[in-house]
Amino acid sequence: MDQTRIIFHIDMDSFYASIEIRENPDYKELPLVVGIGPNIRKFKGVVSTASYKAREYGIYSGMSLGQAVNKCRDLVIVPARISFYKQISNNIMKILKKYADKFEQISIDEAYIDVSNRIKDFNEAKNLANRIKSEIYINEKLTCSVGIAPNKTIAKIASGYNKPSGITIVYPSKIREFLDPLSVKKIPGVGIKIQKILEQHNIRTIKDLTKTKKFEMIKLLGKVGGKIYDIAIGAENTEVKPRNHRKSIGIIRSFENATNDLSIIHDKLKSLSQLLFENLIVKQLKFKTIGIILRFDDFLIITRSKTLKNYVNDYNSLFENAKTLLDNIFAKDKRKVKRIGIKVSNLKKIKKNKYDLTDFFN
Repeated sequence: MDQTRIIFHIDMDSFYASIEIRENPDYKELPLVVGIGPNIRKFKGVVSTASYKAREYGIYSGMSLGQAVNKCRDLVIVPARISFYKQISNNIMKILKKYADKFEQISIDEAYIDVSNRIKDFNEAKNLANRIKSEIYINEKLTCSVGIAPNKTIAKIASGYNKPSGITIVYPSKIREFLDPLSVKKIPGVGIKIQKILEQHNIRTIKDLTKTKKFEMIKLLGKVGGKIYDIAIGAENTEVKPRNHRKSIGIIRSFENATNDLSIIHDKLKSLSQLLFENLIVKQLKFKTIGIILRFDDFLIITRSKTLKNYVNDYNSLFENAKTLLDNIFAKDKRKVKRIGIKVSNLKKIKKNKYDLTDFFN
C-alpha cells in the first residue's frame, strides 16, 4: 500500500489588501479593498481583494466597486499594483519551494506542497507549517493559512477553515469527521447553481452527498458530478506537480435572474473582462484569440470567438472585442441570458518584466 501523502495548501490571507495595509499601517483598522478597473475613482471596476474589515460589511472579491461603496460609505479603495504583488508572491513561492518535495503554484497567493518525505507523519506537520508561516512573516510581514491533509482538495478546504493565519490538520483517520458536517458549497467547483440543484435533491452537506451513488451524481451533473463525488468521499488523488502552460484561460458567471437587458449583460461582461485581465497580468501572458460563451435560459449555448492579427496584452482589446462578439449575437437573438463567460487562447508569455495596470487601462 502506498504511503499516505502529506499535502499542504498554503493560502495567503487577503493577499493584495494585506500588502497595502503593510505598506500603509494607517489602513489597518479601516475597511479596505483593492480595486481593479478602468476608473476606480469613479467606482468603475470590481473588488479584487477585500480586507477582513471590509468583509464584515459583506464585501467580497468580484463585487462591483459601486456595490461595495453602497455597503460601506467609509470604504477605502486603493488601485491594484499587480507587478508589485507579483514580486512579493515570487519571494513567498521561493520560501515554499525550499520546504517542498513537490511544488505546485495555483495562483499568485496560493500553492500546494507535498512534504511526504520531509516529515515522518502528520504529528510533525504542525511544526513544519509554523516554520513556513514564521519565515514568510519574518521576510514579508504577511500571514497565511495552511491546510494539511492526505490529498490536495481536503487540504484546500482545510486552509479556509481557520482563517486568517490558521493551521488546520485533517488526519487520515479524521477525514469523515472533518468533511461530513460541511456544506456542499465548501467543495471546490460547487457554485450557487450546483448547490441549488443538490439542495433540490436534499443534498445539503457533504455527508448527504456521500450517501448517494457516483453514477447518480454523474447523471445529475455530468462529469463534474463524478469529480464532486470523489472529493466528497475523500478519493481525490491528483499529484502535486508544476502546472503546464495553459492553452486558454476563462471566467464564467451566472446572472441571479436571466436577462436580455443588454446594459446589464455589458456590465457583467466588463467585470469578467477586468477579472480575466488581472489574471493575465499575474500570469504574464498575452493573447491572440478572444471568445465568449452565452447560455440562454432555455439551456441553448452559443460560443463565438475572434482571432486578432497580433498578440496583445491590453484590456481595451479584450473587452471591446468581446463586446462586439456579444452585440453581434444579440443583433440576431435576444433571448434571456442565464450565464456568460469570456476566455482567451493562443497564449504567449510576456518577456517584459516591469509594468503596471496603468499601462493598460486608458
